[in-house]
Amino acid sequence: MEPWMFISFMVIVGAALGGITNALAIRMLFKPHQAYYIGKWKVPFTPGLIPKRHKEIAVQLGEMVGTYLLTAEGLEKQIKQSAFKQGVSDWLEAEATKLINSEESLEAYVAQTIGVQNLEEVLYHRTDRIIETGISRFLTNNEEKTVVELLPEALVKRVEGYLPELSQAVLSKTRDYFASAEGKEKLSGMIEEFLDHKGRLGSMISMFMGNERLVDKVQPEIIRFLQNERTNQLLSELLEKEWDKVKGRPLKELHAFINEEKVSHFLSQLVKDKTPVLRSITAPLNTWMPGYADRIIQTWIPNVTDGFIGIASKQIGHFLKAFQIEQVISNQVLAFSTKYLEELVMSVASKELKLITYLGALIGGVVGLFQGLFVLLINSL
Repeated sequence: MEPWMFISFMVIVGAALGGITNALAIRMLFKPHQAYYIGKWKVPFTPGLIPKRHKEIAVQLGEMVGTYLLTAEGLEKQIKQSAFKQGVSDWLEAEATKLINSEESLEAYVAQTIGVQNLEEVLYHRTDRIIETGISRFLTNNEEKTVVELLPEALVKRVEGYLPELSQAVLSKTRDYFASAEGKEKLSGMIEEFLDHKGRLGSMISMFMGNERLVDKVQPEIIRFLQNERTNQLLSELLEKEWDKVKGRPLKELHAFINEEKVSHFLSQLVKDKTPVLRSITAPLNTWMPGYADRIIQTWIPNVTDGFIGIASKQIGHFLKAFQIEQVISNQVLAFSTKYLEELVMSVASKELKLITYLGALIGGVVGLFQGLFVLLINSL
């Protein structure tokens, strides 16, 4: 055989062996996907390396991601970057703008997003239940306490300071009533009823003085009495004495005078009338805060974004620990089929794996070249 033909043959054989060996080695990473047996004897190198070490790969990959890649320090640094902050702010602004300009009602929005139907009825019922339960629990837990112990000190002082005004207001309203035509008529009826109950003495007084003349005399005296400063002082003292008695009594003694149902109904209605959310559940969202749109976009959203980023950056370590990232990654990788892992690796590194095959062929060819030259050199000696 000619020397050049021998050397070419050795190069071709070496290249073929090197390429086939590397290609077979790469193929054996993934295949076969399962073990094969001849009787009880397992065929060597089955299954392939990755199917055989699937569980170990999943555990190691989970630990690598949780320990070195997805770390609290790295995520905290990412969260604090201006790009992330701007992304959160833009998302919140877009969502807020949709709500501000929405023609939907809050009830319809909640029904679509959360699935809660008849929100108005649900909130009203929940409000009634909370108030009823709260009043009942308050009365039960504080029945041994006195009124003055339950009321804030500022409120007690305010009530005590209001008693003289209350006295004056009561006398003023009473005086105005008796000075009116209705009050005079009522007073006349009271005098007539009084005289009727006095028998013959009442008849004699009515006969000599006449009912109207007696009313004309009594009415000014009553008005004068109500205008007297000593009357005002007397009523104020009475109110103060009664207030002292009331505030020193335990709540359980006053429980009988408290109609829980009426109090609950009053507070429920007050909450419903004074709470914008409860009053506007069925109104379109764009009618809720027409004057607050700029403030929401320019002030509230930046503040919410800063607050969210601050809390997230401080608690990110706890979040990662609670999420158990290592376990999540391991479970996900274990859930992958061997075929999917093969496709995943090949899709990422198919070019490099082909280059490894070609490199094996190149190295085999170079080895074959040197072998051929070495054999020719030996034969020539």
